[in-house]
Amino acid sequence: MLRGLGLFRDGILWRAAVVLFGRAERIEFEMPQCLLRVARFRGVDRSEFLDNRQFHSNAFALLANAERFLRDTLPIAGRFESGRFERIDEPLYPPLATRESLANVLCHRDYSIGGGSVGVAVYDDRMEVTSSGTLHFGLTPEKLFAAHESLPWNPLIARTFYRRGIIEEWGRGTLKMAELAASAGLPHPEIVDAGGCVTVRFRPADGSCQGDRSP
Repeated sequence: MLRGLGLFRDGILWRAAVVLFGRAERIEFEMPQCLLRVARFRGVDRSEFLDNRQFHSNAFALLANAERFLRDTLPIAGRFESGRFERIDEPLYPPLATRESLANVLCHRDYSIGGGSVGVAVYDDRMEVTSSGTLHFGLTPEKLFAAHESLPWNPLIARTFYRRGIIEEWGRGTLKMAELAASAGLPHPEIVDAGGCVTVRFRPADGSCQGDRSP
């Protein structure tokens, strides 16, 4: 399988193979940058934790752990649509949009940074997904929300995610996030490239609350 994905050549196992399929107990010591940090903060800054965990594993396991954290942490938001009598109860941020942001950072982050990681932070007024490194190939936050070609920084990882049906290969990931947020009545997602990391930020609709998860 690894040969078919281009992850094993001339007797050498490429680093991307470890990122994608490595065992957690080995990754923690051999590639500590394959790290996911998740946290729920009280308020709008990092002064007080309500939850704080870390996971060392391969990219597929980190994606699953991040999605599980969001399912357990994000409150359920209720809304009404014209012509419907029933309230629509959904997670505060669309799961498909947050999954797209997680898959993107796992594919495009800079794994050469030894102390790097992916972070998922939930605040009262926003949710942020961060990854170590910067945007490449001349891309900017503004260009990512316009039509653009797919330019993965880690093409072997991106190709494997594509074959698993997790991402597309047409440069539509960020556009898809914006479309899903708009459909849910949320503000346009933000992307910030600063401080040695790239941050994708989601904000709730006006009046939404991040308190109790119960509908």
